[in-house]
Amino acid sequence: MLAGIGSEGDVAWTLLLSRVAGFPIIALVALLALRRGATRPGARAVAALAGIGLLDLGANALYNHASTIGELSSVAVASSLYPVVTVMLAAILLGERVKGVQRAGVVVALAGVVMIAAGA
Repeated sequence: MLAGIGSEGDVAWTLLLSRVAGFPIIALVALLALRRGATRPGARAVAALAGIGLLDLGANALYNHASTIGELSSVAVASSLYPVVTVMLAAILLGERVKGVQRAGVVVALAGVVMIAAGA
């Protein structure tokens, strides 16, 4: 229903409506957790969560915008590469080891996207 309403406007309305619709659920879960004795997050944790939320919002905005100006098949395939980005960030930022089979998977996934983009 929200996507139908948002599609009559633009990407920003769709994102706003999805965030507004999800807020009561998140607020309820947080309230219940606090009532059961959970510790309140510190300022640093709140800032990190806000940053994560903004990055998520930005990613959704870019995906939604790309799906309106490009071919949905290409946009969907490119966006499905998020696990590749996660593996690369874990290796770079956290120093996690990437096994040979994981490296091969990254190469195959990227090669597949290149072939799809080329029309192969």
